[in-house]
Amino acid sequence: MKKGNIILLLMGSAILNLFIIAIMAGSLYWWFSREGGKPSELDNPMAEIDQLIEAKEYGQALEKANILLEKDENYPPAYKARCEIYRQKSEYDKALIDCNKALELDNNYGEAYQLRSYVYSNQEKYDQALKDAEKALEIIPEDSKAYAARCWALNETDKHNEALKDCNKSIEIDPDYYFSYNLRCAIYDDLEEFNKGLKDCNKAIALDPDYAYAYKNRANIYEGLEEYDNAIEDATKAIELRPDFAYAYDIRGYSYYEKGDYNLAINDINKAIDLDSNNQYFYYDLGVIYEEMEEYEKAIKNYDRAIKIDPKYSYAYNLRCYAKNQLGKNKEALNDCNRSIELYSENEWAYKNRAWVYIDLGEFEKAIKDAAKAIELNNKFSYAYQARGFAYLNLEKYQEAIKDYNEAIKYNPNNEVNYLNRGVAYENLDQIDKAIKDYKKALELNPEYQLAKQYLTDFGELN
Repeated sequence: MKKGNIILLLMGSAILNLFIIAIMAGSLYWWFSREGGKPSELDNPMAEIDQLIEAKEYGQALEKANILLEKDENYPPAYKARCEIYRQKSEYDKALIDCNKALELDNNYGEAYQLRSYVYSNQEKYDQALKDAEKALEIIPEDSKAYAARCWALNETDKHNEALKDCNKSIEIDPDYYFSYNLRCAIYDDLEEFNKGLKDCNKAIALDPDYAYAYKNRANIYEGLEEYDNAIEDATKAIELRPDFAYAYDIRGYSYYEKGDYNLAINDINKAIDLDSNNQYFYYDLGVIYEEMEEYEKAIKNYDRAIKIDPKYSYAYNLRCYAKNQLGKNKEALNDCNRSIELYSENEWAYKNRAWVYIDLGEFEKAIKDAAKAIELNNKFSYAYQARGFAYLNLEKYQEAIKDYNEAIKYNPNNEVNYLNRGVAYENLDQIDKAIKDYKKALELNPEYQLAKQYLTDFGELN
């Protein structure tokens, strides 16, 4: 071979080697900075961005992340940071794009899987959230945030006990991670272990006094404890910290409803709907308030909206059944109760409501069967005993009616209707003294109860 050709060959080989080295350098660039090798010149700005995120200075953090990506558009930590910024700003679609990009650049980036799991949970895509959390735990087996991510997804799919184990593990790894206490607070709320939940929400707030979600969850706990003033105070604090917090308005509105302040309740839940018009729960809560106000048409309109958003929302069908029954639309009501039970067969209220529909349709045996099912699901359910008692009353089975009204009174001693109807059963059995005693008790509980007045007048007990 000629000397010139050998030189050209060597030059070509050297160029090729340099090209390969350049490619390898690019692929190792992120690895070195992540795994503790040669530090990246971008690392210090990343630390600053992380500090800004922790301080909730999201505008500044976003600006610096964008500058980093202008310098290197293939730097995964910058995309991961921007994902977190967008998530905190509730811009979940943008957050997902950036987490996807971080994982496209490095498919072994455990922290990005963990963060994308959070984003999926924010979007209520819990199956995808669970997959990402488990992937994160494969890569980083002792990561507190990854356990918290899986805890969140499991809890939202009603796997509360499994979720609790993961939250406990997250707290064991990092006892100062406020988010895990907040999640565990939410689990205890779902399990109706309100005092345990209160302790965890208090801890989350102690670790991060500006964490709006912890105040929101503690408001939920106070609502469960029927401490509505405290619930309103916490929901208000959550709104101060996050003025666009739709759920906080909804919780505050529902607490006002429980206190009987219906106008304040309606204003707050309408504000929640203004902020998030695609949330079926807000329409449902508004329907509950209108139903309590006996404005059944308005209640039905809100249940309609809830069902349009979520056609499998069993509880909305159940209460729409009740509202339609109150308006005498019994066939439509029956369809709704049937659908509610089809979607969720363990709701005693749906069977109770359908029992009353059957009573209004004159199908008393079917009513008795449904009331019995409600009692099977909840043997302290006074309204189910009341419904079955009324069905027996219409079938002139007075002894059976009295037995059911005894149970109804046992579990709800302040309901005047139970005493009145038991009085009717006693009267039909010619036990007049007992009947009069029950009519008097009904009138004592409700001095405006016209039927009680009429029956007592018939016996000469009222002038």
